[in-house]
Amino acid sequence: MYPQHASRDGRWKNLYNSEAGSDVIFLVGDPECWRFPAHIDVLCQYPVFDAMLREPWSKKGTPIHIPDDDPRAFDNLLKFMYKNTVELKSVVTALETLGLANKYMCVDLVNECIVYLTRNITVDTVLMVYHAARLYGGQTAPRREQPAVCSPVGTARATAPPLQDLMPAAVASDDVHSEAFARMVQHYDTLLAYCGAFIDRNADRVMTDESVDELDTVELRELLRRDGLAVSNEMVLFTTLERWCTHKCKQQHLELTVANRRAVLDDTVLLSVRYLQMTANEFLSGPMPSGLLNAQETAVLMKHILNPKQPKWTCQRLTKETLEYMATARTRRNHGAAGGLSYVIKRRSSSFRGTASDPHHCGDGDDSSQSSEFDSPKRSFCCTGGKKNKKNSGTGKKNKKKCTDSCFCNCLIYCLDVCFG
Repeated sequence: MYPQHASRDGRWKNLYNSEAGSDVIFLVGDPECWRFPAHIDVLCQYPVFDAMLREPWSKKGTPIHIPDDDPRAFDNLLKFMYKNTVELKSVVTALETLGLANKYMCVDLVNECIVYLTRNITVDTVLMVYHAARLYGGQTAPRREQPAVCSPVGTARATAPPLQDLMPAAVASDDVHSEAFARMVQHYDTLLAYCGAFIDRNADRVMTDESVDELDTVELRELLRRDGLAVSNEMVLFTTLERWCTHKCKQQHLELTVANRRAVLDDTVLLSVRYLQMTANEFLSGPMPSGLLNAQETAVLMKHILNPKQPKWTCQRLTKETLEYMATARTRRNHGAAGGLSYVIKRRSSSFRGTASDPHHCGDGDDSSQSSEFDSPKRSFCCTGGKKNKKNSGTGKKNKKKCTDSCFCNCLIYCLDVCFG
């Protein structure tokens, strides 16, 4: 029933776009509606059309109106059914055709569309293709009876009607149908893997494209957590996250406040950015003033950035496992030249060797042997206090130590530690 031998041997090709012998008419699209003559013997080679054209689903002689389908994509579908060939001229048309091929269970056309998409994918279109691969791939897997559960927020809904509701039990359970499902799943897995590899290689350009704003929460989280995402630095991803939550607030008619931006974000999405791979300058200029992280989380992350060799600070959402994830560099990551501030801070922190413990850390454990930049309020945060150095033995001139940016950072983090530690 399922294999399209007739279209492959050319038996039906002369009937494409022919009124001769036509016994069913399709009116496709809305508001632009196209008329398509077709033949039941050809369409019934496919299980969805076979179920659609049987009584009581249709009345002979009555045109079948399908307002949700794209007319051009439906034309491509019929052409493939009759002539076993298709001409795809754009990624958008290929995606529309893929949607109908998936809806009407035309497996070979699914493969043709995927081949075209993998050859013509670009930075502007990869996320549209990625979304389609996730949507149709998850929809195609055979369903089993399971207890009713609440769907996760942001999960994409299938657009095609459940095939099991259209087909008789004998057809829905046969081996040919199961094989068709398996082939479609394999095709979508291939497309999804290709999209992922393309996004990884072009991460900076893809993540700054406006198409990211249309992703749902689940898709955005999957992208941000990819280990192979070759971004130049994590600030690219955080900027994307800020833009995404602002866009969602506008879509939902919410005021553009920090509280609303934070409300549309899932915790797993916000914590998918690897903040501990940022420099101090990047963290101070991006995540810290954004307000998306609360004061305690900001203090904990800044402590880890300044003192990565002794990571003992945690808090409610920043667990040990989460911090370990944030500290892990992405594979094939493009490490740019480190800023001057990160070098200064590293050099300065290594010069401090205090013996007092820090009573303000957020985690547990004994800190008696831990050196910290936040342990004593009596510590001088600035190198210049009007004190003069000893005379230079060669010149007799008096020099003052120059204050660096780390002085300000040390003072800032100490204040955060006292207030929110």
